Amino acid sequence: MSCIGFDTLHIGGQYRHFKGDVYTVIGAANDVDDMNSPLVVYMDASGILWARRLSDFMSEVDREKYPDADQDTRFKYIGERVEAV
Repeated sequence: MSCIGFDTLHIGGQYRHFKGDVYTVIGAANDVDDMNSPLVVYMDASGILWARRLSDFMSEVDREKYPDADQDTRFKYIGERVEAV
């Protein structure tokens, strides 16, 4: 897939949402209705899968709506997922 930002997405990596929850990126998917808008597939701590357009996943936080957010982007890469032993 060619999309700005897709080459920086870490499949298997963990990302913190600007509201605090941590998610693991599982992979990417094509939107059947819009092949030019790849989706990021990610999982929360309880195992629920989510999908969001890559452009939204990588977007900046709306500072008018969330002026006190601790990070600049909706999701921030925080490292690779560590499996429990």
